[in-house]
Amino acid sequence: MNSLKKHPPVLWRRVFGLAMLSAAIAFAWLAYILYLPKLLGQLGFPPVAVPVLLVIEGLLTAAVEPWMGSLSDERQRRFASRYPLIVAGTVAACVLFVVLPLVVVAHPGGLLRWILPLLLIGWSFAMAVFRSPALALLSRYAAPSSMPVAAAVLSIATGIASAFGPLGRPWLLGLGAPALFCLASGVLLLAVLVLRRLDRTVDLSLPYGSIYISTRLVPPALGRERSKTNGGSGALLTRLGLIFCAGAGASLGFRLLTDIFPKVLAAAKIVPAPVMGTLFLTFAALAIPAGLLAVRVGNGRTMATGLVAMSLLICLVPVCKNAGFAFALALALGAAHSLVINGLYAFALGSVPPEHSGLGIGLYFGGGGLAMAAAGVVATQLQALGIGTGLALGSAGFLLAALCVVLTGSITAAPTEANGTPAADSIAAPET
Repeated sequence: MNSLKKHPPVLWRRVFGLAMLSAAIAFAWLAYILYLPKLLGQLGFPPVAVPVLLVIEGLLTAAVEPWMGSLSDERQRRFASRYPLIVAGTVAACVLFVVLPLVVVAHPGGLLRWILPLLLIGWSFAMAVFRSPALALLSRYAAPSSMPVAAAVLSIATGIASAFGPLGRPWLLGLGAPALFCLASGVLLLAVLVLRRLDRTVDLSLPYGSIYISTRLVPPALGRERSKTNGGSGALLTRLGLIFCAGAGASLGFRLLTDIFPKVLAAAKIVPAPVMGTLFLTFAALAIPAGLLAVRVGNGRTMATGLVAMSLLICLVPVCKNAGFAFALALALGAAHSLVINGLYAFALGSVPPEHSGLGIGLYFGGGGLAMAAAGVVATQLQALGIGTGLALGSAGFLLAALCVVLTGSITAAPTEANGTPAADSIAAPET
């Protein structure tokens, strides 16, 4: 923790609250994906309905995440708060998550059974409503120079929550859908309430990224002046496109990796759960060292390095023939992924003016949604395409993301700079 104290422009209590919310989001999606085939199957939908539904939800996410991020930016400028969207989306998601298993228990027949897919899509929409506005709050809690270190806390929480998938699967299935969905909803709602409570004490002495907090308090000229540091509207549009493509590439690569790696392990008679759990726990364990490295040498450089490493390491998946090599590869993939996931917040938030932070993070997640849709299509054709083709697409996705990071100019920025302004100009809010 002493290393973290060297980076004072961070509101640590708020960051831990945001990490709790990030973990709750990951846990909710884990529960959803785990029970989705069972819920649809109990109402008589064929197995192909699962990938079709995930493709629809991915396309929906690609549109909704940037929209909600931009809408939260507007609310932040006008009313100095993103919380109306965050609270509305969270409450809707929690209510729908509790209702979903009850619909299955009611077992409607005929046309009424189509209520379930509509509710499932509605739940994914509600989750997309608040994720980008919530995670854009990181720009309020950390100065640009310290954001990779602050993001490390979110990476740890997300990695631990994600590890429940492979390592805690029997326990999660033993709970049953009603209990698990209620648990996930309760954790999600609690996380938002805790974060909101912590955020009430934030005053106007906020980190650098939030000086635009309200147009009622800050002259409009300031926003225009900040935008100029990013090269004008044309350069901004280019950066927004690159953020979207980076999110799509990185998410496509990781989704195909997590789909194909367990299949290769199972074919080699290696139990997939411990290996995949090792991957998730490794990137969680290395999050803080990765954040400190990003602060030292530059976030863009570390993120691009991690993406290139992932593109090379994923090509080694087919040669996993024994447990020792599988665990070693999982450790290497986890280490490389820690550089990527740790840097995504600083990349998305640092590539746009602070008044567009919600849009920036929304575009990254929107690109991820498009990648999820594409990966869903690939998954249905994987037997015909072959594992090698799937891994090649994953490797290409990582390389595309690395190229986008390079083209934004992130790797040439000084380690202490973001949005064109030295981190020395950052203003840290006191812990209250």
